[in-house]
Amino acid sequence: MKLAPDCEEESYVGHGRLKKHKALITGGDSGIGRVVAIAYVREGTQVTINHLPFEQKDAPSLASLLEKKGLQINLILGDISDEDFCKKMVRNAVKDMDGLDIPVLNAGTQTALERIEELTTKQFRYTFEVNVFFDVLDCQSRFGASVGRIKHHNNKFNTGFPAGQVFVLDYAATKGAITDFTRALAKQVAKDGIRVSAVAPEPIWRFCR
Repeated sequence: MKLAPDCEEESYVGHGRLKKHKALITGGDSGIGRVVAIAYVREGTQVTINHLPFEQKDAPSLASLLEKKGLQINLILGDISDEDFCKKMVRNAVKDMDGLDIPVLNAGTQTALERIEELTTKQFRYTFEVNVFFDVLDCQSRFGASVGRIKHHNNKFNTGFPAGQVFVLDYAATKGAITDFTRALAKQVAKDGIRVSAVAPEPIWRFCR
């Protein structure tokens, strides 16, 4: 971004409120995901973030920033639109951190278009693969028998978006799907002591420096 977002790299002060917790944050290298990663680490959470290959600059800069403060973060490179990678990522995160309490499914893709005629099937499919499919795959991996060391009484956070964004039709559709998916899953796993929540922030450009 031409105006670098303020991700509270220096201003956020942690109070150790999430010690012994373990979090996986998709898209944790920049933007909202970066803010969440910084906050979690400074609250005592062990954090793994996922990022795309072209985000190699952002992810190591975050790791370096935290290391200077005596903090650490794990990095997993890969594209969550790939089903095999999704399952492998969750398994590796659980293995590396010896558990997983809080998945933050923040990664997403969007492409602004003036008219619906410009929306291709290829783009529509990819947007859903990144923004929606991973939510389902993540839950299957975490709640299934293949990942046996996941703790109960944990939290899962999805990133939604306000409705009716006219220039990102496919993106808006995925966020609507995530909202309903979150509500349904929350009811399904409540009996297991698992809370599922969605956060729907407004556009954040006004918070840039």
